[in-house]
Amino acid sequence: VAFLVSQGASLCAVDRCGGRSALHYAAMHQDPATINAILDNLPPFEDKHRCLNIRSSAGLTPLHMAVGHGAEDTVAALLAHEPLLSCVTSWACSEAFGMVQDKSSALHIAASSGHLLVAKQLLQ
Repeated sequence: VAFLVSQGASLCAVDRCGGRSALHYAAMHQDPATINAILDNLPPFEDKHRCLNIRSSAGLTPLHMAVGHGAEDTVAALLAHEPLLSCVTSWACSEAFGMVQDKSSALHIAASSGHLLVAKQLLQ
C-alpha cells in the first residue's frame, strides 16, 4: 500500500467490474490489516470518509461486504474508522456471500445472513 501511495496511486479508485475499490476487495477477502494499511496511508488528496463509504455499482460499501461475510475482525477494523452505518444498497444483487435485497443497510445484511455477533458490533 505504501508503495502505491508513493507512486501517486489513488487508493479510492474503483474497478470497471462492479465499481469496487481496494477497500471493497480487502473487506471481501476479510483482511483487516490491508483495510488499516489503506486507511492509515491515504495521500493528502484523498478524503478518508469518501474512501471508507465508497459505494459499488450496486451501492455496497466495504462495510456491507465485511458484514455479509460475517467477518468480525474485518468489521471491527472498518468500524474503528467510523464508516456511515446508514448507507443502503441501490438495488438487489448477488454477492459472494449471497443475495442482497434492495435498500439493505449493513445491519439488514447481518441480520438476514444470521451473523448475530456482527449485528451486535454494528449496534454498539
